[in-house]
Amino acid sequence: MEVVVGTYEELLLGYRLLKDDGEWKLKQSFTDHSHCGCVKTVALSKQRILASGSSDETIRLFNLAKNIEMGSLMEHSGSITHLEFYEDSHMFSCSEDGLICIWKASNFECLRTLRGHKGPVYSVTVHPSGRLALSVSKDKTLRTWDLTTGKQAYVTNVKQVADSICWSPDGSHYLSVSNSNIDVYSIETAVVIQQIQCEQRVCDVTFISSHVAAVSIDDGSIEFIDVVNNQKLHNFKANDTRWVCVMMN
Repeated sequence: MEVVVGTYEELLLGYRLLKDDGEWKLKQSFTDHSHCGCVKTVALSKQRILASGSSDETIRLFNLAKNIEMGSLMEHSGSITHLEFYEDSHMFSCSEDGLICIWKASNFECLRTLRGHKGPVYSVTVHPSGRLALSVSKDKTLRTWDLTTGKQAYVTNVKQVADSICWSPDGSHYLSVSNSNIDVYSIETAVVIQQIQCEQRVCDVTFISSHVAAVSIDDGSIEFIDVVNNQKLHNFKANDTRWVCVMMN
């Protein structure tokens, strides 16, 4: 398994998750310092195309299979807050400029811009069907987007600003993160089925299976949590560098 993280020190760090003498370990595979600002988000496609977003307002692209840089995207006019690939066909980006951009993954043409939030958009996540997306913002709304039309379907007011949101691979539930708290929502019942409290602020979260998520903690560690059963499975700490974001493939 490949693990890619972004840091406050403008670095991209790559690791391999390996099993050595029955114990799981992270072995560093690459380091990149292309950004001139904090790396706030990373996304990795199944074809091993890596995208990273930064406070320098750019998205950097890398082909990890060929070990080459692919260039930069500069559509946004604010810090890039979140990136997500859908299959290998599209990439979604959001920014402090309040916009969500949908990119064609084959040539990274910007196909559509979703507008509606009244403040910085912190996170966007796409349902496995590819028909719906959820986004959260500083404007204290959770917005549901109909991707078949490119229009806003629902607006839900929330009491607390959510830092990130993440749909499970099977689409049965999603996670909403606020500070050190993770709320697990069931799509079937539309209610919170688990509330997970981490010891420090959660920087990022990504699913590695339908029930298990990798959670990047502010102290530089990654926790693997069974979010449906609220069970912490393992904790890794590769170094003392604080990780802003994490992506696994």
